[in-house]
Amino acid sequence: MKEKEVENHCMGSGPVYDHDYDFNHVIRPTGQIDAKSHEEDEYVIFKIVSTEWEERGVGDVRLLKHKESKKVRLVMRQDKTLKIGANHLITSDMCLQPTAGSDRSWVWKVDADYAENPPTTEGFAMRFAKPDDAGQFKTAFGDARNNNA
Repeated sequence: MKEKEVENHCMGSGPVYDHDYDFNHVIRPTGQIDAKSHEEDEYVIFKIVSTEWEERGVGDVRLLKHKESKKVRLVMRQDKTLKIGANHLITSDMCLQPTAGSDRSWVWKVDADYAENPPTTEGFAMRFAKPDDAGQFKTAFGDARNNNA
């Protein structure tokens, strides 16, 4: 650091330090990294954008069908961060229940949600922008449940 004698209008005159730092990279990038989402072997059969989740934020909800096993799972990723908020198989024992007083939201329970490690039993509540979106989700969810039975 270098010391300079400078007139400072706020604090009068005195030493002011000129910071001259040089930061070198410890690790240099060697090339492009292939990031995997683990969705490469699946295709989207249903997608709703910007739904609202209780305690999970706002994000995209997709029902993904595996190309080989044909099983359908629900994946929700939060907007901006793309953090997984929900990740579970749709099973035959899952039932969508309407939320009291709303025609655009659903609740359901999951025995094993893989958004966190280890998998946990969770209850989910999801609200849609329009009642039509909620109806489309119910239909797609029911189709996925029947597919996985």
